[in-house]
Amino acid sequence: MGGMGQDLSDPLFRESIRLGSRDAWAVLHHRCSRWLLAKARWLVECDADADDAAAETWRRAWKGVGRYDPRWSPTTWLAQILTRVCVDLARATRLRHGFALREEAAGMDAMPDDDRSKWREALRRAIAELPDRQRVVIRLHLFAHLPAAEIARLLRGHPTDVHHCLARAIKNLGPRLRREFPRR
Repeated sequence: MGGMGQDLSDPLFRESIRLGSRDAWAVLHHRCSRWLLAKARWLVECDADADDAAAETWRRAWKGVGRYDPRWSPTTWLAQILTRVCVDLARATRLRHGFALREEAAGMDAMPDDDRSKWREALRRAIAELPDRQRVVIRLHLFAHLPAAEIARLLRGHPTDVHHCLARAIKNLGPRLRREFPRR
């Protein structure tokens, strides 16, 4: 196999990755683990999530090894898998945080009109305190009811960035709103 100094661009090495050679995978893991973890840390907010994302990327790569196209660099393939893993992680985070925020908002129907207007004003103030990008994204999502792909198109960004931004905005809004409206 050529040892740990194996050239990742070697067509025979790439084919052995596709065929599931344990030696090729050991070399690939040795050569790309730190790189993959660094990419994961760049894509997610905390080190624990980055570790999980990198581990999940290796798991999905091994499970889908037959879909690897040896014409492409193994790092390109791993980066694509990592991106999908991080999008899935962001969606799960957004759903968890969004669900908690929606639970709080759902209680508005049972609020007297005066409390409801206070809650709306508190939400307006909390959104105004968000960083610019989060404020724009959350307003487009909550009030214009735009999906992440459309927001990304408007802001000339990527839907993954919008998902991350929404997750951070929701995470930042929760404590601000709970301060003004503690659970009874």
